[in-house]
Amino acid sequence: MQRLLMLTFAIGLLLSGCATLRPISQPPPSTSQPGAVAEPTSVRAWLAQQAQPQPAGVLGAIRRTVSAVGSRFMASADADELIGARNNALHAGRDDVVALLAYEPAQGYVMAIRDARLDPEQVAPGERSELVVRYVVIGPDPEETLTVHGFTGLKHDRQILHGTGPERFKVPDGGGIVDVRIPITIPDQAPTGTYAIAAELVDARERFVGAQDAPVYIAERIETVESAESTE
Repeated sequence: MQRLLMLTFAIGLLLSGCATLRPISQPPPSTSQPGAVAEPTSVRAWLAQQAQPQPAGVLGAIRRTVSAVGSRFMASADADELIGARNNALHAGRDDVVALLAYEPAQGYVMAIRDARLDPEQVAPGERSELVVRYVVIGPDPEETLTVHGFTGLKHDRQILHGTGPERFKVPDGGGIVDVRIPITIPDQAPTGTYAIAAELVDARERFVGAQDAPVYIAERIETVESAESTE
């Protein structure tokens, strides 16, 4: 009888201990807030988010938080005039890309942004700059016409404030070197600081993707006043 009681007690301890164990593979409880909106990491994602209908109620009140400087920038801007129409030009053909990259068809589709900068980089409020981009793109088939979808965005503190696209450009003969120039207008009341212009290039089937940011420095406008020397 004593052995039976001891055995029953031992089994009870074992079962109570197992009841408190959590499987190793079980994930920890989620701490994310319901309805949280993920921050877009690309201009394409930002544009897709803007195109989504805003739901009513609490979810409709959830909006992406931008920096105070970024909010002031957009408040002073005409969004339609921030980023102008792009001018694409074929700089060189497929043979030049093959020589530049030592390209072999086995490499598949290749996209590389060789240059992305603002000209000039330092701009005063109310002035215009120009985004200058040069990229190379190539695919294995010299008979294919590659369609490049271009997106352009304005960033501050790594947050996207405004974006445009896609603008399409066809590259013949399966590859080439392309120059792009895009006018950027700085609003009159834009806060000073460091911003970035994002250049994104992608194939419709995402066989190639290229992205690069170009810094732009918004400086205070310096008014030059010429004082005429008085003559007697």
